[in-house]
Amino acid sequence: MQMETAQAAGEPEEVARLEGEMEALKSALKGAGAADTGERAFDNVRKALRVVLEQLRSGGPEEQAFAEHLRTHLSIGFECLYTQPQGRIWD
Repeated sequence: MQMETAQAAGEPEEVARLEGEMEALKSALKGAGAADTGERAFDNVRKALRVVLEQLRSGGPEEQAFAEHLRTHLSIGFECLYTQPQGRIWD
């Protein structure tokens, strides 16, 4: 409505200002989509890790031991973070 009023009043500076605001809003909305994409990717990683851990828990003794190792050294909360224990290296 402001755009129409500015155009009808013959105010090119106001029209240009409003167009700039509209473009800025469009860019901001596109940027919000990128954040959503990152959040979806993070959720997908978390879900995939949970599936792998469940498969390891239902495996043999080595898989179960590795699942326990990951349970104690892998955080999949706010960030995905692995902390390697001192002196133990998996082959």
